[in-house]
Amino acid sequence: MAIVTSKRPLLEVLHEINNVYYNTSGKVTCFDLNEQISPSLGENGWSYQACTEMVMPIGSYPSPDNLFLPRPWNLEAFVSQCKASWNVTSRPKWAATYYGGKDISASSNIVFSNGDLDPWMGGGITESISESIVAIVIKNGAHHVDLRSKSDQDPESVVQARQEQVRHITKWINQYRNK
Repeated sequence: MAIVTSKRPLLEVLHEINNVYYNTSGKVTCFDLNEQISPSLGENGWSYQACTEMVMPIGSYPSPDNLFLPRPWNLEAFVSQCKASWNVTSRPKWAATYYGGKDISASSNIVFSNGDLDPWMGGGITESISESIVAIVIKNGAHHVDLRSKSDQDPESVVQARQEQVRHITKWINQYRNK
């Protein structure tokens, strides 16, 4: 496990961490931690979707390199929580069934982008499957960095990834229009 040896005040470091989350525009001078990032979306959308469509077995397991307390995935507890919170029945295999499981070769016109610093990349598609199922791995990219607002501070890898995404999508739209 890495040990932090910085002499910087902890509060300063925490400010920088919060700045990543609450200040994607780079223009916020004061954080209102009670305010939602996007009021029009609400805070509960992901919780509901995770309960109904995108059940993801997320847990933490002890290891020498893990600072998190053990919290193994428990499907039964998850389903109970979803029922109590949303009065819905979870469908753990819905996404795989609906989208065709792990064999997506019959699909088309999809760009999968993954930042190489994103912990979710391990479950992502990182190699292109065909001309119309394209994978883009963004060097030094974080989770959803390419989906956030454009910024002068975007690394060149993010700028290039966005350009590549637009190129593919434009090509597919033109192919459809020219049928």
